[in-house]
Amino acid sequence: MTLSIQFLIYLTPLALAATIVLAETSQNDSVLAVFVDFDRPPYEGAVVHMKKEAARLMKAADVRIEWRALKEAQGRERFDHVAVIRFRGSCRMEPLRSETGTSSQDAGLGATEVEDGKVLPFGDVNCDLVRDHLTSDEFTLKLHPMHWEYGRALGYVVAHELYHMLTRKTAHDSDGVSKASHTPADWRSPSFRFDSGASRALQESLQHSLLPSRSR
Repeated sequence: MTLSIQFLIYLTPLALAATIVLAETSQNDSVLAVFVDFDRPPYEGAVVHMKKEAARLMKAADVRIEWRALKEAQGRERFDHVAVIRFRGSCRMEPLRSETGTSSQDAGLGATEVEDGKVLPFGDVNCDLVRDHLTSDEFTLKLHPMHWEYGRALGYVVAHELYHMLTRKTAHDSDGVSKASHTPADWRSPSFRFDSGASRALQESLQHSLLPSRSR
């Protein structure tokens, strides 16, 4: 028997109410709908590589990502799990570092909302700090990072936040994508991924919905 569950998500900053419908399906075919929104128009090439990298990392946990624009949400599709990610700042490889006065060492590259100790399926990615962090070491500066490298870096941060949302954990692991901090060298490494423990945690979490369920 298939249960349909309907939720109404109110996003005050966006003055937007989006109805999202979820349906229970096989754990081996879990679909994660990621609704994204950008403060400013992003460079599409970077977005393509962001989605590709995040999808690759989540695939290890048998999670298939369906990307959707938050502003276009109609609430007519069915998904196993839902997450909302807002990209802050400018998601472009600007010629100059951001002038926010805050380095990536002082603030998070991404964040997931927590309320009353519960992890919520809403998160932010700070595009400016990711760009600054990517170009923070001499090796990377000499490479003159391209948009595809920037997109991959964003993908790692997105996957990290999705890990928190799916597992509902605020703690970090000691290694892999779910560790507390990433370095530019991590993002350049083809072997940088979720470790076995994090992958198991993601797989075990797939039997639960990201949002509190309410049957109709």
